[in-house]
Amino acid sequence: MPIDEAVPSQDTVTHGTKPERDRAVDVARLGALLVVIFGHCALLLATIDSGGVRVGNILGALPALAPITWVLQV
Repeated sequence: MPIDEAVPSQDTVTHGTKPERDRAVDVARLGALLVVIFGHCALLLATIDSGGVRVGNILGALPALAPITWVLQV
């Protein structure tokens, strides 16, 4: 699929969106989504040893970090 078909033009999006929609809220939602994605990636813990590669969660290795995640989630 060419990029022209995969990504709609600005005019198409603007025409299909209600005029009273607040774009600032959309940007805030996008920012929150990126923070969640980054947070999940940052908590990923991969270790390599003689048994191979193991993927886990850093909170399993360092449970003292859990209160920090509670603050960040709010």
